[in-house]
Amino acid sequence: MAYIPLRANFELVPGDGLKCDCPGWDSHESKRFHENYNGKSATFVGYATHVIGPLDPRGRLPGLYADIHHIMVKFDGETDPKKVDVGFFSLNHPRSHKVLPAGFDFEAQRVGNLPFALLYYPGDTVRVVRVEHPDYNPWLNKEGKVGGMTDKGSYFVDFGDVQNLHFNPQGLEMVARGNVNYLYTDPSGMRFDLDEQEVKFWAHEGIMRALPTGDSEYLKLATDLLYATSSPKFYRALRLHDCFARHRDHVRSLNQRMLKKGLTEFV
Repeated sequence: MAYIPLRANFELVPGDGLKCDCPGWDSHESKRFHENYNGKSATFVGYATHVIGPLDPRGRLPGLYADIHHIMVKFDGETDPKKVDVGFFSLNHPRSHKVLPAGFDFEAQRVGNLPFALLYYPGDTVRVVRVEHPDYNPWLNKEGKVGGMTDKGSYFVDFGDVQNLHFNPQGLEMVARGNVNYLYTDPSGMRFDLDEQEVKFWAHEGIMRALPTGDSEYLKLATDLLYATSSPKFYRALRLHDCFARHRDHVRSLNQRMLKKGLTEFV
């Protein structure tokens, strides 16, 4: 299933006809595109996609998601699809297409699995076993923490004061899995030394979202965790992303233990 946002949001399927109506902007590239394609007909091939990795702030699971700003089209007379701005096109025969409901969440449309294996997660301890550039030799055989993933399947690794060094997965080996890895693959393996340490883990924006603080009755029902911010007397009300809802009872029990330790004021 694919979608295109216009004045109304229509459901599209590959093969639908489009017409290019792009502005002639100031850059050389946009002017050239305008000269070559403005007014031409094209066929919708599908949505462009982008990679979402672990701990997405919107609570999406790792995978390929529709890029709501770009589509793949094939212009009449051409054989190769092009990635283009969705705003450059109007839909032929819109009355024959289904109109999507208001508030439809385009960014939540998962269209496939990651195009590569997800070998490491943020917080995993890894060892560098191979480097591809002499500048990285100082980190050969050193251990570091995975900080994140690129959209090509390589990883950023942190070594104390030196952070976000980029390594291909073939240059790394696992030393120890972190709690984020276990959260996604085997939650029974998660370990925390202190409740305070566990609270900090769950409060990550890739695991929970902040709730509005206007309706006290709603907050009583919806809050999974109260998390201290800048002041000891100020707490944010947080709720697990839907993909982690299975942990709600556990997290709420943790929250109750923290409240019994004296964290009782909520502003």
